[in-house]
Amino acid sequence: MEKFENEVEKLNEDPVFTHWISAEEDARKVTNTLISNAKKDGIKQGITKGITKGITNEKINIAKKMLKDNLNIEDIITYTELSKEDIQNIKKEITD
Repeated sequence: MEKFENEVEKLNEDPVFTHWISAEEDARKVTNTLISNAKKDGIKQGITKGITKGITNEKINIAKKMLKDNLNIEDIITYTELSKEDIQNIKKEITD
């Protein structure tokens, strides 16, 4: 985003360019571009969080199945990459 802002500054210093575009129009275009970039960043962050949450939920589901099959907690930790505390909390959840 900083690169974009630097390019806009360069254009604003160019007399040929500034002759063709008003300050108001320039500000509107810059604002619209920044908003568009922010939306794209937000969407990317949302997708990343969703994928991460989905992966975590799947690990939890696998851990539940392994616990129900009485597998060793250390093995569950190895295969799911969940913490011992997470596994113990899941174990409490399914036994309550």
